[in-house]
Amino acid sequence: MKLEEVVALIEDSSIVILATVNGDRPAARPMTLKKVDGRLYFLTEAGSPKVVQLLRNPRCLVYRGLSDGENNGFINLDCMAEETTDPALRKRLYDSAKYASSYWSSPEDPRYVLLRITPESGRVLRPGDESASGVE
Repeated sequence: MKLEEVVALIEDSSIVILATVNGDRPAARPMTLKKVDGRLYFLTEAGSPKVVQLLRNPRCLVYRGLSDGENNGFINLDCMAEETTDPALRKRLYDSAKYASSYWSSPEDPRYVLLRITPESGRVLRPGDESASGVE
């Protein structure tokens, strides 16, 4: 399965698990993943543990559970993360996230960090399938 096809399975706003590297251990937490123009982003707080971890090691994993009735599956993406400073994109994502104004005063708030998540590979198990497919 191609990366573009997998990204198409993700809604414009999805709750996912973001796993980062914390020293020699994984660290995982739920996050809201935003999809805009086929690209993936997280809005988060400057200086938070995940941001510090991603600055040290930008490799991360994004996991999204899938379900269709009684059948379950998943999307598991190996990714790279980088901060995005483009003012227009920061504003667009800030405006599209209903929760953003609860955390930051504006798209220019220095505490607001926009992370672009670039999938490199992964696996997908569609609900009802018996085995996972690799992502290329």
